[in-house]
Amino acid sequence: DATLSTDLEHARIERLPEDGRNVANLVLLTSPGLSSGQDGATNPIVNGLRDSVEMYQDGAVLKNRDTGDFSGRLPGVDSVGEVRVETSLSSARSDRPGSIILSTRSGGNTIHGTLFETARNSGIGVARRRTDNYTKPPHYVRNEFGGSVGGPVFIPKLYNGKNRTFFFTTYEPLRTASAATYATEVPTMAMRQGDFSGLIN
Repeated sequence: DATLSTDLEHARIERLPEDGRNVANLVLLTSPGLSSGQDGATNPIVNGLRDSVEMYQDGAVLKNRDTGDFSGRLPGVDSVGEVRVETSLSSARSDRPGSIILSTRSGGNTIHGTLFETARNSGIGVARRRTDNYTKPPHYVRNEFGGSVGGPVFIPKLYNGKNRTFFFTTYEPLRTASAATYATEVPTMAMRQGDFSGLIN
């Protein structure tokens, strides 16, 4: 097989650090040959070719044909079981030089799940040094939280899906409230009356 690809299993997906829990960012960090998106989008490009990467989730295309960008919010990291990124010589079933193939996780015979929360808040502390004229940082609150759960389908006295029927679901919302500070210059009262003698370089 001459296809050039990178494979990420779920254990590595969980452990790789990336901001925003976005699978597109994760793919860019781990796949040689891919670079960040065209026209400011998260849609990666391969070997400099625009509109060259197709993303599939369990065989379905995740792409907006009007904009060329990935469609909507991508699947959460907890819901992805495996990622395969093909950057050269993909098979004939792909219509682009590059392919991102996501395999969704599934439930099992035991109930299992995860919970997480990532919080950033300007009231707690500032992660980077301020570069403007203000000592108080702008208001910033960012909460990303959610979880996943999977297991056998079980309806008491009606159905036991052990070894037959399973479910898996995830929920990952993002709540952000932010502000920014700006500095500007205004003319003095003397300048407004035509006296520019106080103008300095």
